[in-house]
Amino acid sequence: MNTRCYRSKIGRLPFAIRNELNERIRDGAQGAELLDWLNGLKETKKVLREMKSGPVNAQNLTDWRSSGYNDWLEDQKDADRIRRLAEVSQTLAAAAGGNVAGIGCSIATAKIMDALESADDDKIADLSTALVKLRAGENAAQKVALAEEKNALAKEQLELSRAKFERDTTRLFIKWAQSKDALALATDKRLGSDEKTERLGRLMFGDLWEGAKDGR
Repeated sequence: MNTRCYRSKIGRLPFAIRNELNERIRDGAQGAELLDWLNGLKETKKVLREMKSGPVNAQNLTDWRSSGYNDWLEDQKDADRIRRLAEVSQTLAAAAGGNVAGIGCSIATAKIMDALESADDDKIADLSTALVKLRAGENAAQKVALAEEKNALAKEQLELSRAKFERDTTRLFIKWAQSKDALALATDKRLGSDEKTERLGRLMFGDLWEGAKDGR
């Protein structure tokens, strides 16, 4: 984007006014109309007072068309190009499963390959080194994406296992809450907590409880 500092009457106006002026010129507004609008603005009057100058005139407007306005048009082209590239990148990233970094490396790699075809011998080594680094970057991005995918799958599996455990535990609770033997053990004040756990475990799980204790 252009960062030139303009020192003319119009160039000293606030950015928002210069931008609107450029849009009006682009949309076909005529000189007299533009001058009436510009000179009627309080911001313009302030700048003119500071410069101790007369109103913006036709020559000022002509000069601006060949300087600031042309620069603005180039900025618009650059902005449109970046916007189009961003849209294409988003589409490609979506098709690639969201791997934006990989798409960026692929585009850069393609540009370097194109440059290699027309490069002289002095530049080929530098371009080749850059290509190797980009490919390494793409590989690293792919590894990160794969690791993230594995983590997401592992997390999903953990959530499913937890949900299954909670459902199974609830079913068991309902089942054994209706058991007279289990209820008697759970409410027997003569038994300590460890003893209740041991007896209820054998009652509820049988051989599986003994196997868990033995490490089987």
